Amino acid sequence: LEAKCSALDTAVSRATDAETSAAEAQAEVGSLQEKLACAKQLLMRARKDANEAEKKADRVNEVEKELEGVKEELEAAKRNILQAAQEKMALERELVEVKEEKERIEARVSVLQKQFESYKVKASAWLYF
Repeated sequence: LEAKCSALDTAVSRATDAETSAAEAQAEVGSLQEKLACAKQLLMRARKDANEAEKKADRVNEVEKELEGVKEELEAAKRNILQAAQEKMALERELVEVKEEKERIEARVSVLQKQFESYKVKASAWLYF
């Protein structure tokens, strides 16, 4: 009987240890499940953040392309302005030359008019003699 009681005490002790271990394991499983749920939430947030980051990166690429286009337009506008300025300077030089030529022609016309008037006076004088 004593051996049976001892075996029974050992069995009860083992059962108690097993229940304690099972309770600890259950608590650990609960803790691990909470950690898993947190990890899943973090993963979902990370995926969402990654998607948002990808969208932002795509938008940045779009904006960079637009910026490149605007830069090209700006460079073209600068070239056009430079060309227009060069053309303006050439036209201004040509205008100065034309004005100078006009002044020379006007001076020559004035000389010719004076000569004509002189010849007219001489011709009138010859006609009266």
